[in-house]
Amino acid sequence: MKKMIIVGMMMAVGVSTPFVSYAQIKTSSPLTQIIESVNSNSIRMRYFRDNATHLILTRSDADILSDGDITKVPETKRINDVNRQNQLFCGLKLNPYAVNYSVIPDEMSHRVTLKNNGIKMRSIYYVFDIKTGLSSFGIIADIGPGGQITNGEFSVHQILDLKLPVDKATGTGGRDANDIITIIFPNSDEIIPLNDIQRFIDEGLQGALQNRINEEGAKLLKTYSAKLNATNLNKVVENIKSVTMSVKHYD
Repeated sequence: MKKMIIVGMMMAVGVSTPFVSYAQIKTSSPLTQIIESVNSNSIRMRYFRDNATHLILTRSDADILSDGDITKVPETKRINDVNRQNQLFCGLKLNPYAVNYSVIPDEMSHRVTLKNNGIKMRSIYYVFDIKTGLSSFGIIADIGPGGQITNGEFSVHQILDLKLPVDKATGTGGRDANDIITIIFPNSDEIIPLNDIQRFIDEGLQGALQNRINEEGAKLLKTYSAKLNATNLNKVVENIKSVTMSVKHYD
C-alpha cells in the first residue's frame, strides 16, 4: 500500500470538505498526556490534549461495537456479536448500523479527567485512518472496560464508513494496527441538543441523525482549522503516530 500523505480533510462518504489543509497550518504545539488506559494484556491506549486548542487526541486499533438498538436491522445484515448489549451508557437507543459512535474508558478517574477536559457523552469526534486517509464523524455514546476500550471500539456503521473489513459470521473485523487517530472536540456535547437527537430516534431517522453529526462535525473541524491557524494539526498527528504511540508498545 502506498504511503499516505495528509493534504486535507475528506469524509468517507466521498464529499470533499473545504477545510484548511494540514499542510497549510504552519506552527505546532506540544501534547500533554491526560490518560493511559491499560488492559489485562498490558495493551495501552493514551489520550492526549493539544495544549493550543485543547483538542483531545488518541491513537488506537478499530474494533467493532454493535451495542444499541438493532430492532430495525434485518438479521441478514447483522454481525454475529455474542457479547452485544441493548443498552448504551448515554441512555439513547442508537442504531449501531446507522450512527457512528465510540466509547471512552469506564474507569471513574478516567471519565472524570475526560469530563474536566470537556469530553462527555455526546461529544463529537473526528476519526481517520492514517493508511487510507478515509475519515468520518461520530459521537461518544458508551463506556467500556479496559480490555475493550484500549483497542478502540467503534459502531458497525463507523467501521463500514471507514471501509474497514467486517466478517458478519464471526462478528470480527476493523483493524488491529494502531492506524486510527481520533480527535475529540471539547465541550461539543450540547451542539446537537439532546431533544433533537431523541426526535431523530423517535421518528426513525437515525440516518438523518448521522447526517446532522457530519454537518456539525464539519463545522467544528473547519473552525479549528481556520480560527486556530497557529496550531499545526499535522504535526500533532505526526507526534501521535510516532513517539507518543509507538506501535510496538500499543499493538
